[in-house]
Amino acid sequence: MISKKNINNALILLTLIIWGSIGYTYFVKKKIVSSPKIAQKTSKPTQYTIRKDTFELKDINNPFENVFVTRKTSQKITQTKIAPKKKPLPVSVKWPSILYHGYIVSKGSNKKLGVINVNGKIMKRREREIILEKFEVKKIYEDSIQLQYNNTLKTIKLSR
Repeated sequence: MISKKNINNALILLTLIIWGSIGYTYFVKKKIVSSPKIAQKTSKPTQYTIRKDTFELKDINNPFENVFVTRKTSQKITQTKIAPKKKPLPVSVKWPSILYHGYIVSKGSNKKLGVINVNGKIMKRREREIILEKFEVKKIYEDSIQLQYNNTLKTIKLSR
């Protein structure tokens, strides 16, 4: 096998030969000047023919015309005006006389039990319980209670 040292020496020698030939052609051959050759004139000027490098496109039907574009057919649509639906007027809710006296919390539970006076009658209700089959207790707070009837909320403050 050839050792690395021999390969390196061969490559260095090849590089020197290449650069030597380049230097010779640049420095030595440049100094040798041969007599310039003079071109002889011809009596006839050369005739050149000009050819068109473009061509004319013919009208061709587009084969992809029906693939990409869908043709829209125009249809007359008669619109009839529909009277807008009238929102039903909110029915005024007749709330009974309600007084909030506070709440009670038992030791084992953290659920609040509200004490409410409805039309002179004292009731105890938890959240989400119904009063008089119409009104729902939504939330019980320290200083107020929220009642709901048909998406109408009413907050009643603590009476002292």
